[in-house]
Amino acid sequence: MLLPKIEETPLALNGQHHFHEAPPDWEPPSFYKVSLQGRDFSHRYMGQANLREAQLAGANFYMADLRGACLVGANLAEANLIGANLAGADLREANLAGANLLVADLYQAILNGANLLGACNLTTQQMYTAIYDYTTQLDPAIDITMKRLPIPPVKTTGPALAPELMGGAFQSPFLLPQVSDDSQHAPGGPGLARDRQENRQLDTTIPRIMQNGTKSAIAG
Repeated sequence: MLLPKIEETPLALNGQHHFHEAPPDWEPPSFYKVSLQGRDFSHRYMGQANLREAQLAGANFYMADLRGACLVGANLAEANLIGANLAGADLREANLAGANLLVADLYQAILNGANLLGACNLTTQQMYTAIYDYTTQLDPAIDITMKRLPIPPVKTTGPALAPELMGGAFQSPFLLPQVSDDSQHAPGGPGLARDRQENRQLDTTIPRIMQNGTKSAIAG
């Protein structure tokens, strides 16, 4: 059976997820339990193909489209799955030991019971997009116990960029200790309002003459 190349299939967009649509009159092929070790399926469209329990060790699926394919119990040990589209594929109990999964699309791929020990270039982020459980075998380097957190946008300012530097910006302001300066307490010192020239009280009372018998005195 001649499989079409993915370049010959129309490209569609589902939300933010690109995928190739099935060619006209496409009938998913069946390779149930077929021995296909080392075969070259690179750049081929195999959407929804039946590869259940197929022997695919060392096969080349470089940039192949296996979206929605059934690979339950398939042997994909040492297979080349670089850039392959495995979105929605059923890989339960599949053997992917030593397979190269560099940038492979595992979105909603079912990996329950799958063996991924020794898989090359598999990342935690890829696993977060897939479906798995406690029966999925993974290398310790793939830490799926970490809480899934959205990646925040990169900011040029704000405490998220450098909390140890920005943390003080949100604390209450503090008062500087007052420095003792004798000039502030000296008469006429510039720091005291009572000594300012415009605040001095001048005695403008007109002296008056007081008579006491034959003696006179000037009283303030």
